[in-house]
Amino acid sequence: MNVFDNLGGWVLRIRKKSSLSRSSSISSFHSCTEEDNQQNQEANDQDNDYEEYTWKSPNAVVHNILFGHMWCEFQGQINLQHMQSNRRAILTIKSHSWFASQATKAAEMFKFSGFIYDGDDKLSAFHGNYGHCYYAIDNLNDVELKTKSCCSAGGHNSMQFNFNTFIAPPCDVILTPSSRLIWHRHLLSMTDEELLSRHHYYYFTLFTMCLNEEIFSTILPPTDCRYRRDIRLLEQGTLEAAAAEKHRLEEQQRAEARTRECEYQPLWFKKNDNNEYIYTGEYEKRKFDHCPNLFSQVSCL
Repeated sequence: MNVFDNLGGWVLRIRKKSSLSRSSSISSFHSCTEEDNQQNQEANDQDNDYEEYTWKSPNAVVHNILFGHMWCEFQGQINLQHMQSNRRAILTIKSHSWFASQATKAAEMFKFSGFIYDGDDKLSAFHGNYGHCYYAIDNLNDVELKTKSCCSAGGHNSMQFNFNTFIAPPCDVILTPSSRLIWHRHLLSMTDEELLSRHHYYYFTLFTMCLNEEIFSTILPPTDCRYRRDIRLLEQGTLEAAAAEKHRLEEQQRAEARTRECEYQPLWFKKNDNNEYIYTGEYEKRKFDHCPNLFSQVSCL
């Protein structure tokens, strides 16, 4: 039994006048410097100050819900559109036949390819493995050409079709003559023992596992999930206490929803005329006095 799910549409707005921001386990959505924060606050919010990109997520397919080893993959296309121009990128995730051989499935699984367009004109191409690497193809004439070289990025492929081993094989993306590595998933800092135990942590990366670390060096809103006591209890292995705290939190929030007099409004997003939620940029001002204390023992109403 397989389950298909479309994860919906997304909108990304990037302020042209601001410097690049970084996201890390220490300061998510926090600008690189205080000067950047000041510039963001002083910049106006007119539409021409932003570049906007829209896309829809591909279908997520979960296999073997009832029997066998459960696993998931993405299928379909992603059309990433730049709203201020005719430029767009179309990424196609390779599909596979259930009647194909195991070797063919392994060769095609989790691979993607695509082109960047300006109107109908192809500007560039790219390919890779969405669990491990992304390559640009600098010469469009090389798209159909294959070399004997495979992915040059270090580490292991995070996606695997052979479930008999806990350490996935190296990435097997076949390169073109002009393939150029843009991004790859970095696992080199993990020891062999940590790699062997990754199935206990749902194959999360070290970065992912660090996202919930307690942070004392920066200001966080009381809505940040790092303040959730049930997650802390779960990390400590006290499952019953974690379940009880999670139940208490859910009941508290249901009670508050029942007494809410008006429609809930998100703090950092605003719905536009197309019924899409657009990030307002207010989070980066680091002013959290108006945030509800979601995870307190006492109702925040």
